[in-house]
Amino acid sequence: MKFSHIFYLLFTVLFSNVALGQIIRIPDQNGKAVATKSYDNIKGSAFLTKDWTTGTVTLADGTTYQDVQLKYDQVEDKIRFKRNDKELEFTVPVKQFSISGNQKAHVFTSGFPAVNTNSAASFYEVLVDGQVKLLKRTKKVVIETKGYNEFLEKRFDSNVEYFILDQNKIYEIKPSKKGVSQAVADQGLKAGELLKTQPVKNEADLTALIQKLNAG
Repeated sequence: MKFSHIFYLLFTVLFSNVALGQIIRIPDQNGKAVATKSYDNIKGSAFLTKDWTTGTVTLADGTTYQDVQLKYDQVEDKIRFKRNDKELEFTVPVKQFSISGNQKAHVFTSGFPAVNTNSAASFYEVLVDGQVKLLKRTKKVVIETKGYNEFLEKRFDSNVEYFILDQNKIYEIKPSKKGVSQAVADQGLKAGELLKTQPVKNEADLTALIQKLNAG
């Protein structure tokens, strides 16, 4: 019995390692490792955080990994992780991840209805998670500008959009009083009364408004 118990434990450990290896390798179509994209000679950062940050990842198959070193590439809209000092990607699609940065925790989720140029695979930061959700989509692009002595230089530029998800209907909303008023008129957002007393001039104001809407 004791031998059988030891064998079972060894088998469990080995099986877990094999399963983990299948998840965290980054094969190309031939099953070989592929290199991650380089962003040399571009001002700024393609990532949410400059440095690796500890976070949690949940894959589409339900597997969750905690205390993983993560970086979110906002140009390619991909989450990367570090293992043995190597930058890798998950081979199984990522459903959700949380990562700390800029003195706050960020939760990103995919699987929402397609809207504008975003697909169901696109990641959104969930600013308000309730019956009415407020989502933030940040897409970084590389642009060329004239720098010192008229030399062209490349830098990252952020395009930020906000969306409301209400009963499986998703639509863009601007973080302003006019933007919310338009959502009330065109999309039926039930925030007309709140808008009379709640100023909306930026992301923080819009977040507070949707939080109050859910609380009421």
